Amino acid sequence: MTDPAPVPTPVRVTYAELAKARGVSLAAARKLALRHRWPKQVGNDGLAHVLVPASFMEDAGGETGIETGVPPDLRTTVAEILATQRAERDAERERADRAERAIVVLRAKLVAVRYAREVEVADLRRRLDAETEERRRLTAVLEDRRGQGWWPWKR
Repeated sequence: MTDPAPVPTPVRVTYAELAKARGVSLAAARKLALRHRWPKQVGNDGLAHVLVPASFMEDAGGETGIETGVPPDLRTTVAEILATQRAERDAERERADRAERAIVVLRAKLVAVRYAREVEVADLRRRLDAETEERRRLTAVLEDRRGQGWWPWKR
């Protein structure tokens, strides 16, 4: 008994990817899929995907840009990129936390400076009021003595 011929594994591609792989227009890629009656599916991204036999994609010749399998180095590369992204994210979070702490400290200093300024203004106002009162008192004393001579014992 002979083994049956292996069934080619289908590759799920968009019409744009099929057109690029075959070097034809988008309309020609759609007609090609209709002519061969390849199954069509709508993906979560809203794009129509066609199940094309892998051998048909390989027959296109040259670099198709379509991956039929995941290269072993791709998982390592993705893991390295994700690790780098996480490290950058963590560094940015730490920087943001430091900035927030600095803001809290600066706000507290601002409140302290405002309070100190208010206390200083209140003290200056109190001293000004005391000086004004002293001036009024001295002016009143001088007004009382206006009619008198400059000799205090001559009255």
